[in-house]
Amino acid sequence: MTRRFPFQSVISSYSSRISLVLAFALLIAPRANAQQPEINALAARVAEEFPKEDKSKKVIVFDFIGPDKTFTALGQKIANDFSEALSKASSNLTIINRSLITEAFDNYPVPSEIFEKPELELWLTKKLGANFMVPGKLQKEGEDLALSVHIYKADGTPVKGFKVKLPLTEQIKSLMDISAATDPCEPAGDPSNNKNQSSYAACVYCPTASFSSEAIKHHTQGTVVLGVLVGTDGVAHNISVLKGLPNGLTESAIHTVRSWKFRPAIGPNGAAIEKKTIIEVVFHLTN
Repeated sequence: MTRRFPFQSVISSYSSRISLVLAFALLIAPRANAQQPEINALAARVAEEFPKEDKSKKVIVFDFIGPDKTFTALGQKIANDFSEALSKASSNLTIINRSLITEAFDNYPVPSEIFEKPELELWLTKKLGANFMVPGKLQKEGEDLALSVHIYKADGTPVKGFKVKLPLTEQIKSLMDISAATDPCEPAGDPSNNKNQSSYAACVYCPTASFSSEAIKHHTQGTVVLGVLVGTDGVAHNISVLKGLPNGLTESAIHTVRSWKFRPAIGPNGAAIEKKTIIEVVFHLTN
């Protein structure tokens, strides 16, 4: 039996990131819609593949990740375009507003990597009242940009995957490069190097969470997701449960995180600051 928790990160506000990349996307959008016919055609194909037996089809489209597993203005813009096209492709689908994704975290800063984690996407899907989710990935293929999207049920069951190639125009390339040049969510390192950014907190003493006897008895495992405020004292405060587990595992995760010691985030002025973050505590049973 092993216990591990692979992810702990504090980063600048995801909502700030969205605002910035949207600003760039809107500036370039009139020239960057060459892929719209392909997006419309893809949306029409996807709309036809939702199970007919499911009368309620509430769908959430997540940001498309990539290329190279990066978060870009392009990934968000194409996800927005696809979500809008999907809503027009079928009157039988209810497309959930993508702005509700960030609101679901009650203003906790959320790094883009968290949306690559299937458990977090499934949790968000259920929290937003959807019974289907559509994540996507972008990847360069020669002179084209390949977009892969998949339909999943809210319980994680795959329905069908699709792939389409989009023209890799100069405008599209510029949108792909935006995050690398202006991403406000990258850790700032030495605050003196950038007066407009703050660094992130890091756990320096992170003991593993213990399984309860009930969890072992019932073979309960999974991930507890907590929202915490890391204080200037390096301790987790105001712990909120974003996703819990039964049989005492949620309580074990909270108790353990309270014992963690963090290196506080550093503000632009070089002083320690409070910072909210998302923490995952993974419980995994092995033989």
